[in-house]
Amino acid sequence: MTSNHSHNERFEEMSGLRGSSQPSPLVRAAEPARLARDSIGQPRGGREEKRSKSDYVTTLRTQSISQQLTDQDRLLLDVLHTVHLATGQQLQRLIWGDGPSDARSARRQLRGLTDIRILARLERRPLGVRGGSLGYVYALDVVGQAITGVPRRRRRPRLPGMAFLDHAVAVTDCYLKLRQLESTGRIELVHFQAEPRCWRSFVGPGGYQRLLKPDSHLITGCGDYLDHWFLEIDRATESKARLHTKIQAYTSFWQSGREQADTDVFPKVLWIVPDDKRLAQLAQVIQELPDDERRLHQICTDDNFTTAIVLGPGSEEQ
Repeated sequence: MTSNHSHNERFEEMSGLRGSSQPSPLVRAAEPARLARDSIGQPRGGREEKRSKSDYVTTLRTQSISQQLTDQDRLLLDVLHTVHLATGQQLQRLIWGDGPSDARSARRQLRGLTDIRILARLERRPLGVRGGSLGYVYALDVVGQAITGVPRRRRRPRLPGMAFLDHAVAVTDCYLKLRQLESTGRIELVHFQAEPRCWRSFVGPGGYQRLLKPDSHLITGCGDYLDHWFLEIDRATESKARLHTKIQAYTSFWQSGREQADTDVFPKVLWIVPDDKRLAQLAQVIQELPDDERRLHQICTDDNFTTAIVLGPGSEEQ
């Protein structure tokens, strides 16, 4: 049986984790970009390279760079420490804005932070994403990992497979929508955890150790209420049998009582699907469950995600 520790290490290896409007002085001081610095390692399944000496970051260098960070730099690091992977376009919308001058500022800042290894740029774009350098995906490089306090072995993120990349960017898109929703005052984003920090270990049927792997866990505040959620980002790529397996994992975790013992509530499992066709397919699977298990789940399309969050758990019972 694979241990929880090895599951976490695999995810962290792929993402590189082991978990102001003024331009940054670091950007002005950056050296010209060099193509070699954009190499993030070998594709998934390839032979892993030995750890480079450049993967080591001294405490003195970390402190020196950290002291020069602007509030905007720190916000950028906080976002990538939370979600691990994000496209330049996603970072631009969240931190700089949507205008042409915002795009120029984002490109300059991202390039400068990449040059000094706060950020790493992955040489692969998610499907359907364009936009020059803003279409690439960014993660924390070794300096960024050191500044944000990532423990243990810090190393440059490896180039993930396309399915992993697309899914990670979809999770980031949900986070982006939540932050934008919070900026309107309609909700408060009290807590957000992406993989692997949101995974839950528990003792399942037969006494075997199990691992539940939601895509994220969040708590939102709306008025006097706190709503707890597990998010499942469904890209309409998994079979009905695979959906049954995932749903059964949530049932087993709920029956274990582990989450309720820690928080007194069990989060609503919100499935986010790409279109109405997939919504109908998933709804049919969930409708086959006993009533008490069916109430654990809720479904919405990508377009209705923010509406579901604002209305709260149970607003569209399946």
